[in-house]
Amino acid sequence: MEQILHVLIVDRDRREGLATVRGSRWLLPIVCCTERMRAGPVVAGWAAERGVDGPVVGQWLGRLTPTNDAIDWLVIVDARAARRGGMPRDLQWVPLEHLKSSPSIADYQRWALEQAIPGEVPSIAGPFGSMTWFDEACDWLQMVAGPLSGSPVFYKITPHEVVLRVATAHGQSYLKGLTGDRLREAAVTSILSSELPESFAPTLALESRADGSAWWLTAHCSGTTVAADLTVERMRLVVAALGCIQQRVSDHAAAFPIPAVDLAMVSKWARALLRAHMSSATVDRCDAAIARAQRSVAAADFPCSWAPLDLDAGNVLIDDESVRFIDLDDSHIGAAPLPLATFLRRARRLRAGADWPSWVDALRHAYEASWTPQLALDTCWSDIETASILIDCHLGWQRLLQKIERGEVHGARELAGMRSAQRLAHALDSAHRSR
Repeated sequence: MEQILHVLIVDRDRREGLATVRGSRWLLPIVCCTERMRAGPVVAGWAAERGVDGPVVGQWLGRLTPTNDAIDWLVIVDARAARRGGMPRDLQWVPLEHLKSSPSIADYQRWALEQAIPGEVPSIAGPFGSMTWFDEACDWLQMVAGPLSGSPVFYKITPHEVVLRVATAHGQSYLKGLTGDRLREAAVTSILSSELPESFAPTLALESRADGSAWWLTAHCSGTTVAADLTVERMRLVVAALGCIQQRVSDHAAAFPIPAVDLAMVSKWARALLRAHMSSATVDRCDAAIARAQRSVAAADFPCSWAPLDLDAGNVLIDDESVRFIDLDDSHIGAAPLPLATFLRRARRLRAGADWPSWVDALRHAYEASWTPQLALDTCWSDIETASILIDCHLGWQRLLQKIERGEVHGARELAGMRSAQRLAHALDSAHRSR
């Protein structure tokens, strides 16, 4: 699904924003990108090309378009007054109050500004829903790591979570602002990095804030992502490292501050989703696969350990032959092979070919051999894949529901439910055909 980014460039000292004015109507600049692209870097690059200087501090108020094929976002850029003379010629500074109270050429923009400017400058509910959160972050970074050198790169900039890469005199690092259940990522990563510093980014600083959020600074990990150079050799390093780490921490993983996988609950959710949106024939076919996977995984009695259920080729770095895992926000305690299935399924999106089944066999065997005694996955591998699909879909649905409940995303629930059901049914059918 395409993202339509409506860019509000704000001079907060003068309470003005940049817009194109046509008679009594106005229009904010619009930048489009695919759904998998990060809005922060996209808008930062667009702004830099036009001489606009300042951080991209917010991606707010997602709303499904009337055609159901894209989602609109309001993206806030905190422009520095010193660069006012370098702004694009087709844009002019307009008082924010005028923009909020007058009609826009785009219906979404008028609605978004009404929501986002309750006072003199844009703000929205959430610990990072103001234009000043980055100022606060800079103050904290200077205290724990020293002054910034160079411009940060903003990856995620929602009102409830922010992620950016920063540079100080000590080198590159990553700052995350976290809330709610995302706080668990900092806790489990800190535990794993203290025990296995060669495999996880060390925590440089972690501080809870009065509003329930936290600032978390982690060191930069050297290397390239597996996604950037997807080979069977590099993937073999990843799956072997995964198994070794899981076995090493399995005896005390239950003490990690992360939830356990509840496959019975996930299966119940999947059945309800499919019944609400799919034909009875599809529901019956999928129900059989779900029931079989639930029984098989439970009966297999796999080792229970740390399970990074969002394991993706973009979340693993390799430097020479050293493997490092990052972005552990969907870590759970569960059957050890589940993240292996997720990793292989997602990697297949990047590389599909006639030799892919042989890759899967080689990688599965490398994972099995990383355990002592060696695991045996042959008899129930397809059911592990099915369970992984169910969990992956459920986690994605839970993230969307949270965004809807917080008011970060509007008008997407019904369409998302239908598409989630379609994707789940397709994934289950594909898994069945590959048996």
